[in-house]
Amino acid sequence: MSAIKVIRDHSKQWKITYAGDWHEELTGLLDDYSCVFNKEPSINNVSDRFAKNRLQLFISVVRHLFPNTFVFSPPC
Repeated sequence: MSAIKVIRDHSKQWKITYAGDWHEELTGLLDDYSCVFNKEPSINNVSDRFAKNRLQLFISVVRHLFPNTFVFSPPC
């Protein structure tokens, strides 16, 4: 959160993005929040971000043990 404070203190025009696990305390601080599958926010958090015109995405990464959208993922 210290990094976010430095960025905001320097310029209100900068946008802040993050990709990773959901952290409730970051939701109001990030302009673009990309959450990992199975670590996503509640529907209320997503609705709140949408109402504030903040981007909310969901990502799938290769660290999971089951196949995902990557072409090099092994079959089940």
